[in-house]
Amino acid sequence: MVPEKASSFNIHPERCCSDTCHYCATRFGSLDTPLHVSQLKTAEVQRFAMEFASVSADACLCDKCYRFIDRKAKEMRAAKGSTSGAGRGGQGKEDKVKTCIVRSCNREVTSTITRKWLVRLRKKMGKKVSLNWDRVVKASAKATFSICHKHMSLANSFSICGLCGRKMALGSVVLISFSSEEIAELNASLRNDGIPSELHEQSLICKHCKTFCSIRLKYNDVDYLKANRPHKSFYKDYRKK
Repeated sequence: MVPEKASSFNIHPERCCSDTCHYCATRFGSLDTPLHVSQLKTAEVQRFAMEFASVSADACLCDKCYRFIDRKAKEMRAAKGSTSGAGRGGQGKEDKVKTCIVRSCNREVTSTITRKWLVRLRKKMGKKVSLNWDRVVKASAKATFSICHKHMSLANSFSICGLCGRKMALGSVVLISFSSEEIAELNASLRNDGIPSELHEQSLICKHCKTFCSIRLKYNDVDYLKANRPHKSFYKDYRKK
């Protein structure tokens, strides 16, 4: 009996190691130590090794074949892991496409909304619906989220200027930020000018309309108009629009 073969008694105690490699059939040398699939590091790698080489866990292998089978088993494990990962990733993307960003909403999604818009409209929309803010906060700055038609309409209602009715760009949204008395005066003045206005303290308007409203509040001040002729010109031109 070759002394090195005795080291495998704990792997197959009922027999000695084979005289040849079970994979390449090369005969072991007198000082060679047979290796076995069951000596691979993890059970998962062992399983892939047996699948690849079509051998049992206690099969005797030469050093060259042992290393070759070990490498192939790890490649199979990595390939399967990337495939399943891609499947999970694809499923995750599909789930995102099918899930509205509003909690407990099961409606079919029809469009997307950017993270920047959600952050800007957080206070407004937060009063109406419960958004999944965990997803929003963890997402990148350029991320987009699926949203159903109903809740997209709600978001659009906050992105439409409260005075001119145009859709606002993200950087042009401003709060009206006038006092309740000034807003009441402004609404009355705009109606007298033939401009329908239902502004309130929480209205969102575009920057041009904010400038227009600021000028309108001071329009009856003759000294102000004399000192700011460009404002008077802007007011007349923008009123026509």
